Amino acid sequence: MNNARKVDFLQALINELHKPIFTYCYHMLRHRQEAEDAAQEVFLKAVKHLNGTGPPLHSPRAWLYKLAHNHCLNLIRRKRLLRFIPFNRDELCQAELPAEETPVLSELSLQVEQMLSLLQPLDRSILLLRIVDERPFEEIAAIVRATPGSVRKRYERARRKIKQACRPEGEKTHEANQISYI
Repeated sequence: MNNARKVDFLQALINELHKPIFTYCYHMLRHRQEAEDAAQEVFLKAVKHLNGTGPPLHSPRAWLYKLAHNHCLNLIRRKRLLRFIPFNRDELCQAELPAEETPVLSELSLQVEQMLSLLQPLDRSILLLRIVDERPFEEIAAIVRATPGSVRKRYERARRKIKQACRPEGEKTHEANQISYI
């Protein structure tokens, strides 16, 4: 593939997928600035890959989501690791954004964010890819490096967990045979 075709291919990917990739990163990382940075990093990785080996063979969309998924998981792991490293806590707290700079979310958005925070990053990723981006289980499986069956099972468990959390306190019981859709 010549350079002009690579540039056209990448520009088409950016135009089509920048907003969905940013949204995906935002829901994974739950922080606007980190999501913007992550989306940029994903596209930079895509450029580097295209300069080396060319575009992916099967689905460019799934490939880009796979890059985003792996990048977000790496950022989440890095954040968890930093919590356990004994740095000066004052330095770490100064690095965080002041409260007035955090994005103002509607009450519904806050509830959705709280529900998503109950899930492990992989389960959150699967749920977002399936519900928000309407990706098929086979494509999600390719993105997260799992089998379609295990992705489907994790999706069902994540749905049940969120549904259980949405119930009023008095109704939180285990109903083994009743599965409904969110």
